[in-house]
Amino acid sequence: MQSGTDIFRRMCGLEVVPTAGQGWPTSFVLTTVELHGRCSWVLCLAAPRAVAPELAARLSGFDVSDDSRDMESALETLADMIAFDLQLRLRRRGERVEPLAARFQRHSDAESLWAAGDVVKQFTFESEIGPLVLAVIQRD
Repeated sequence: MQSGTDIFRRMCGLEVVPTAGQGWPTSFVLTTVELHGRCSWVLCLAAPRAVAPELAARLSGFDVSDDSRDMESALETLADMIAFDLQLRLRRRGERVEPLAARFQRHSDAESLWAAGDVVKQFTFESEIGPLVLAVIQRD
C-alpha cells in the first residue's frame, strides 16, 4: 500500500486515501507487472476507463486520450515505478523479487484476473480524479 501511496503522490501529484471498498470498476484499464522471487506474483494497477487518461496525464505532464498509446505507455511506466518501489521495500525485509516489464490491458470486468491466481492483497484508493486499485495476485 505504501509503494502505491508514495508513487501516486510523488509522480502524479495525487493524494490517495485507502478505502474499505474491495470492488473493481466495471470497465477499467489494467497494467500488470510480474514479480518473480521465491514465488510468482503479479502486481495489478487498475483504473476506471474514465479515470485512466487523467492519471496518465498527471504522470506525463500533457493531455492524453483514452485510446492513445501515450496512455498505455504512461500507465505501464507508473506500474513499473510502483513495482520497483515494492522491490526495494521487500529487499529491505530480505525478500528478493525481480519485476518484469509492465503490460497494459483493457477489461470490462475482473473475472479474467481471478483465473490468474489468488489475490493476496488488494488496496482500493480514492483520489481527486477517482478510484484506483492496486492488487497482488499470487500465481503459485
